[in-house]
Amino acid sequence: MLQLEADEQDQWALNEVPGTLGTLVQNLVGNAIQHSPPQGTIHVQLKAELNTIILVVDDQGPGIPLSARKAVTERFHRAGPGAGSGLGLSIVERIVAQHAGSLVFDDAPGGGLRVQVTLNRHSGQG
Repeated sequence: MLQLEADEQDQWALNEVPGTLGTLVQNLVGNAIQHSPPQGTIHVQLKAELNTIILVVDDQGPGIPLSARKAVTERFHRAGPGAGSGLGLSIVERIVAQHAGSLVFDDAPGGGLRVQVTLNRHSGQG
């Protein structure tokens, strides 16, 4: 199940590098689906703050050990057989950098992985 939490009344304007945000969301949600159990829940939360937009994706998969979190954004790093090309999180990291943002991996509250992306509304790019 995929759950989305966002306040429709918030201001969502963001100076986007053209074509990048769809790719970012597709990679994060796709990874969450791939690594969650078949009946698992993926929770996506959007928060609008004065100067940033925050995207949080929680899954119920095995998570990523603290010692391996830095390596997951390296090109061609894969989480096991059948885990894709190993480019998704590398692409996400690049998109976050283009928006002068931050990318944080943490443990999800219900188990699994939490990925938090913070994007600056006015990055000077785009």
